Amino acid sequence: MSLSMQDARTRWMTRLGPLYPGLVALGCLTRLPAPGSSSTMPEDLPRGGAWVPVAAALLGALMAGVAIGAASLGLVPAVAGALALTVGAALTGGLHEAGLAYVAERMVSRTSASADERERRTAGTLAVLATVALRALALLGCGVAVWPAALVVAPVAARWGAVLLAQLGHLAGAPADQPDRVRATLVLGPMSSLGLIAGSLVTAVVAVGMGGSVGLAAAVAGMLTCGLGGRVAHRLAGRLSRPVVTALVVVAELVALLVFASLHPAQVSPWLAP
Repeated sequence: MSLSMQDARTRWMTRLGPLYPGLVALGCLTRLPAPGSSSTMPEDLPRGGAWVPVAAALLGALMAGVAIGAASLGLVPAVAGALALTVGAALTGGLHEAGLAYVAERMVSRTSASADERERRTAGTLAVLATVALRALALLGCGVAVWPAALVVAPVAARWGAVLLAQLGHLAGAPADQPDRVRATLVLGPMSSLGLIAGSLVTAVVAVGMGGSVGLAAAVAGMLTCGLGGRVAHRLAGRLSRPVVTALVVVAELVALLVFASLHPAQVSPWLAP
């Protein structure tokens, strides 16, 4: 790191104090122009782990705000929901979708040795499009009244589940094993027990505070999805890779949204004006 970057890091650590790890987590999970995030050092990442649920909650709150704002302008729920999910994908820079595409491409390569680059890319694209469509359908299947809870709880549970999976899967501190287009932001390095407890408590508080018992059920389902998916991946490949961790976030979000949709289903068509 250059001297100027070290100076920038020191300035932001001084200004933010105990909030600096939150800035690190925000820079890891989103494309938001977080000041000072470009000067983050590797040793900052484990400290930012406990702030992942907070950063994810902010991401979800922004999506919920878009949905509420679009609905207030008279847009039908279907359009408002699509806009919210689109904003969420833009804010994350497609990080998790890139991981999913990479995993799908690798699966095609493993199952068909004759598959060429075009076939692998097609498989990755189809996997992303399918999960995006399913997430949109799951959100539209929820009652509009629970959209804010669903849009906040699902990202929090999925991302914290992925962080826990990386810790339990001994990925923390491991060298990156994926191409540049799959950023390793959910593997933040070895976290302390206190950080793991704090992050878990924040996740539980967000889930219950936003969605009550349904929110808690959705959060548990999302995190269990990460755990079970990681176990399956380890059984099939003999190890847990960083792209798998990022890809599981997409699946876990979908599962959490499906829990909301099953327990708080929409009563009217999302194509009708409220």
